[in-house]
Amino acid sequence: MQSPFKRVLVYDLETGGLKNKFNSITEVAMVAIDLETLNIVEEASVMLLPYFDLSNVNKDPKKEAIEIIKMIGEPDADTGIKTVIFKGEKMTLKNYDLLAEEIKQFYKEYLSDQIGVIDYTEIKRLEGTKWNDIINIYFDKCYNPQALEVTHISREMLTLEGVTLEKAIKKITEIIANNTVGNSKPILAGHNIKKFDNPFFEIFFEINKQVLSKIINDLIIDTIEFARLKWFEIASFNLSTCSDAVGLTLKSAHRALPDTIANANFLIKMLKSLRGEGTQEKKYERKKYAFNF
Repeated sequence: MQSPFKRVLVYDLETGGLKNKFNSITEVAMVAIDLETLNIVEEASVMLLPYFDLSNVNKDPKKEAIEIIKMIGEPDADTGIKTVIFKGEKMTLKNYDLLAEEIKQFYKEYLSDQIGVIDYTEIKRLEGTKWNDIINIYFDKCYNPQALEVTHISREMLTLEGVTLEKAIKKITEIIANNTVGNSKPILAGHNIKKFDNPFFEIFFEINKQVLSKIINDLIIDTIEFARLKWFEIASFNLSTCSDAVGLTLKSAHRALPDTIANANFLIKMLKSLRGEGTQEKKYERKKYAFNF
């Protein structure tokens, strides 16, 4: 009997921060593995134009201002106090009235209950209005500068190489469809995806009026779990260390496609080990018994 599982889609996201409720996805990479041959059969990545998911903003402007300062504030050179520069003035956790008032007006005049996601076209339009300063603040909230520095993805890269939400979701769903074999939906796999990537991905599908769970297999493979089962003790369970442990080199870490290719090769190694590669395979034969009464 053949396995019902045909393809695995190893994927990785780069994001503008760690908070899936408002940090935006910057890049998506997917690598398809044929489960019969354990060969990589497709590689793809897509970078997204900037977008803001403001559906979860704090409706209290003062609390929202405090949250923003806590998230993106940089220590002042003289005092060490977290500071956000807004309209040329320093906003701190004790002095944020100007920011809170601007947020209040933005909510009242623009951000109605119906507005959740602001796409790049609208962001550019708002930058040419009186809301330019608040849009810059929300850019840093959705794309934390420290996160962009870690992933080496700049604001300029996003605007030059990114595609619209519509084009991004179309490309991603096409990859999933390409790797759906008959009734067998692809299995999503990745490193620490259950805790990190999957919640981001699910929200991304929701804001594009789609449901991720409907087009993928119920089985999810998280390779960090494989690593924790394989090694009782290791220096780290991050992808780079796990790759090194099985003789794979991870290049250009923290960019989506190189990470995903490395992760796919790591998963292939684990699956080959599970299948007993290197040992003599025995063909299963059903035993026949003769009974004498």
